[in-house]
Amino acid sequence: MARRGMRPPSGRVPIGRSSVGSIVSFFPSYTSPRGQPQIRATMTSKDMLYHAQKMVGKWFYDACIPFNAAKSFQFQVIAVAIATIGPGFKMSSYHQLRGKILQDTVKEVSEHCDELKLCWKETDCSIMSDGWTDTRSRTFVNFLVYCPKGTMFLKSLDLSDVPKTAKILFNVFDNVLQEVGPENIVQFTIDNVANYRAAGDLLFQKYRTFFWSPCVTHCVNLMLQYLNEMHDIKS
Repeated sequence: MARRGMRPPSGRVPIGRSSVGSIVSFFPSYTSPRGQPQIRATMTSKDMLYHAQKMVGKWFYDACIPFNAAKSFQFQVIAVAIATIGPGFKMSSYHQLRGKILQDTVKEVSEHCDELKLCWKETDCSIMSDGWTDTRSRTFVNFLVYCPKGTMFLKSLDLSDVPKTAKILFNVFDNVLQEVGPENIVQFTIDNVANYRAAGDLLFQKYRTFFWSPCVTHCVNLMLQYLNEMHDIKS
C-alpha cells in the first residue's frame, strides 16, 4: 500500500470512479477545431506559413487535384505526420505509392469492412440506395450499408441500358439483399418514384422481415420540383 504523499510506483496519478472524464479532454490536440497551436507554430512568421500553404496549393494545381480534396479528414493528418518527422522528410515515391503503401492500405480497408460485416450480424443494418444520372445521361445506383460502427460503400450499378420496371428493379435490389443477408437487414431506403416504390412493395411482400422507406432527400427534391411547376408560384 502506498503511503500518503507518495506517488504510485507507475508514476501515474490513479483515477477512481468518481473522476470526471479523462484528462486528455482538457488538453485537446492542437490540430482539433478547439485545440491550440504548438509554440513553434505560433512563432512561425506569416510569410513562412503562407509559403508552406502556397507549396501545397501548387501541388494541387500541378496534379489537377480537385479543391474538394482539402476537405478530406486525411488532409490535416498528412501535415501532422510530416511535421512529426521534421525537416528532411522525403515524400513517398511513385513506386511506393503503387506498391507496398497501396497494398497495406487495401488490407486495412478490407479488415475494416470485415469488422463492419460482423456488426451487421450483431446489430443488423440498413441499406441505402442512391440513384443519380451523370452528364452523359447514364443512370447509376449506389448502395451503402449502415450499421452503428459506420457506413460502408457496397457497390455501384450501371442501369443505363436496363428498363426501370418494378420487376427488374426488384431483381436488382433482391441481389443486393442476398449479398448483405436478408436476416441482417432492418430497413431498405430507396427513391420515391413510382417504379421504385413498387419494387419496394415487392421486396416487402417477399421477405416481410424489414421495412422499406423512401429517401427523404429525394422526397424534398420532388416537392420542390412540383412547387416549381405550379404556375401560381413561378415568378
